[in-house]
Amino acid sequence: MSSPTRFRQCGLTLKVILLLCAAKSALAQEAPPVRLPNRILVLIVNNQAISSDQVIRGLQLQLGPDQLEHWISSLPPQQVRERLYQRVQEAILEVVYGKLLYHHALMDLQENDNFEKVLEGAMNDQIRRFLLSYGGNEALARERLAEENISYDQVLEDMKENLVLGNFRNTYFTGNRNVTRWQLLQYYRNNLETEFTVQPSVSFQLIDIPHGDDPDAARAQADQVLERIADGEDFTTLVQSHSQGVRRDREGRWEDVNPQSLRESYQPVVLALQDVQDGQTTGIIEAQGRFFIAKRLAYQGAGTKPFDRVQSHIEKQIEQKRWIDYRDRLNRQLLESAVVGDMQAFTIGVTEQIYEQLQQS
Repeated sequence: MSSPTRFRQCGLTLKVILLLCAAKSALAQEAPPVRLPNRILVLIVNNQAISSDQVIRGLQLQLGPDQLEHWISSLPPQQVRERLYQRVQEAILEVVYGKLLYHHALMDLQENDNFEKVLEGAMNDQIRRFLLSYGGNEALARERLAEENISYDQVLEDMKENLVLGNFRNTYFTGNRNVTRWQLLQYYRNNLETEFTVQPSVSFQLIDIPHGDDPDAARAQADQVLERIADGEDFTTLVQSHSQGVRRDREGRWEDVNPQSLRESYQPVVLALQDVQDGQTTGIIEAQGRFFIAKRLAYQGAGTKPFDRVQSHIEKQIEQKRWIDYRDRLNRQLLESAVVGDMQAFTIGVTEQIYEQLQQS
């Protein structure tokens, strides 16, 4: 099998042609881009067709209908087209890269005599698992997917591509390129503040009794509640019967709150919670015309995650970055060696199709 550092000249040919999907026989010709009646545009990558519908569906999933509708309702037409063109261009390039890398990986892995058999077994297993969602019924799967304008055959092709690329990555990047302890520590130090700093947080329940017109009566009520807590009464029940705070309907719960984000009137509560353990209750806290009694549920002070607890995560991050860097270099090399037709015409055509669909919706 070839070395991962050696780029193979795959002889891949990329042609951009705009034509009817039905006119498959024209794919081998150097025909100029044309717009045909059914308006389906096709991008050919190494004899594999990428339709405008495929690009549009992927882009709609990526952006979501709300984002597209926001553009069409709030931006001038030319600005909408410019934004769409940029996103379509990126989406097409991503698909092209995927096709080129897939064929490169397939040719590389086919040098292994056992690869076809392994791939066939993996595909059968993937198909079996996929069909379980449809009771194991392929006809039902085809029917349900067709209702969503999804091709069953395309689903299988996507499965195959994912398996081939996954196998290609595992062949070169799993277990073959060790990450040293020095590299792990360097990543940890460089990303300490962004990835491994723990923000303070506190979770608690709160009984909130305002002074009202009679502070002495309010204090007496707070004393009574504290005694009942000491006698073992349920804190949540006492919240519901005595608290007048903003979270009474939520059992007085404040979950995973950054103490610094709380208003000044609650800061004495935060200080009191530092002096008790999880599950314990504070005494009566008076602040800004209110009496508080709090039960600590959890408290996490500011700090950093220890290196030994995140070492496995760091190793995966380094391996992922290595793979992305290698994949991007390989993609650029494959694209440079490909024969590229008028990709701009295809991009403009897809952009206009999306714009017209948005206008009609």
